[in-house]
Amino acid sequence: GGFTPESISGLQLWMDADDSDTISDTGGLVDSWTDKSSNGVVFSGTTTTRPTTGTATKNGRNGLRFAEDFLETSEMAGFSGSPAITVFVVIDHTGGGSENVPGPFHLGRDGSGSAGESILFASNASMHAFNSNHITFESAIWKDGGTILTFQRASGSQINTGKCWRNGDEKSSSSTSGTITPDVGSGANPGMQIGQGVLTSGTNDNFVNGDIYEILVYDSELSDADRSQVERWLSERYDIPLVPNFSPTKVSGCQLWLDASDTDTIADDGSDNVTDWTDK
Repeated sequence: GGFTPESISGLQLWMDADDSDTISDTGGLVDSWTDKSSNGVVFSGTTTTRPTTGTATKNGRNGLRFAEDFLETSEMAGFSGSPAITVFVVIDHTGGGSENVPGPFHLGRDGSGSAGESILFASNASMHAFNSNHITFESAIWKDGGTILTFQRASGSQINTGKCWRNGDEKSSSSTSGTITPDVGSGANPGMQIGQGVLTSGTNDNFVNGDIYEILVYDSELSDADRSQVERWLSERYDIPLVPNFSPTKVSGCQLWLDASDTDTIADDGSDNVTDWTDK
């Protein structure tokens, strides 16, 4: 068979809105959304917070429409402490809403508590820990027409470190605040949320106004090769073009790169006879 997210080890969460078997709804309002990984985590909504299914589509695939709605679970999919993690979110902005930092995926405490007891992976390309500690990569990374967001952090790292990609293009951090090391498993009521999250006040806010199609979460910092493979798979599924930024040197271990299309690497004798070809 072909590639699936499970082809890469460490998949702890796979939310696929196009798989109708994972969604239970009442008249299009989502009662629950079930993870396709071996963990089988179930996210649930309440009467007043449910997103809708059957409204949003991208490349013929179903998504869930969030209009300041959210789904949550008390489970942690095996995460605790200050974990290494790679998160992929396929999302499409629909506009509106009052929140500056809408949070598609939130890991950790889901209510007021101590600083650093949650991490919000937000659609303005930031990772926030409760109590205003954060790293931000770009203020308007969530683009109309569909975006593949990728976040990555190391185990035990401070919140002001990490990496982010939009449609395969790595973004440089634009601002940081605080140096707290999150501990998502501490305190009461740890869990996960989709469509909102805790940011500064400890209350549930930062609601999404947009369509969420897929979320993949791995329990490691994926290699560049594995990350790129997942992004290519998502790009093909949702017809979201990736930014062409690959080069052989981005894969570790490249010892020789001869590129005949790069004339700066070629010297000749004036009669088109090559005298030197330089490794890039």
